[in-house]
Amino acid sequence: MKLSLGPLQYYWSRQTVFDFYEAMAATAVDIVYLGEVTCSRRHELRLSDWLDVADLMRASGKTAVLSTQVLLESGSDVSAMQKVAANTDFGIEANDMGAVSALTGRRGFVAGPHLNIYNGPTLQWMASMGASRWVAPLEMPRQDLALLQRERPAGLHGTTGSALPGQPRTRSRDSRTPWRISISRASPSQNCRAWTLRW
Repeated sequence: MKLSLGPLQYYWSRQTVFDFYEAMAATAVDIVYLGEVTCSRRHELRLSDWLDVADLMRASGKTAVLSTQVLLESGSDVSAMQKVAANTDFGIEANDMGAVSALTGRRGFVAGPHLNIYNGPTLQWMASMGASRWVAPLEMPRQDLALLQRERPAGLHGTTGSALPGQPRTRSRDSRTPWRISISRASPSQNCRAWTLRW
């Protein structure tokens, strides 16, 4: 089982982001998902900064995966996504069908949780386009997840299940599939920071 850290969901200052990833470089996390996935108006870090963080993760023995933004709204969003997709040094998590299109036939990718993969035919379609791993939507019911795991194409790895602090962790019946866990820290002093871990 591998422990992975999902992309940041909250708007932190540039230095806070760098401090966070320096701390994560010293942890047991195996895979780190990086990039702005929530809002293109957040300009604290540029692609070159995310690539520097990815290099730090690699130097620390971790696998870095660049995540694309969800819901592309403008030409500049599409251009930014294409720059991420053009990267050949690190893996890519596609969180928008534009990213899937940019990666299909060129390289494998992680089908992110925002692609709304809720049934076997969609999962098979993603695999046929090059997905080597997928992340189930967090709100997917356990029964649907179990069915989807049975229909999962051979060779497609999944990241599934979820837990929040104080709740039990859930795991699919497929013992080959790792868990996904979200850990939220929300206190006034931490300004609603949230750390999302996938494993």
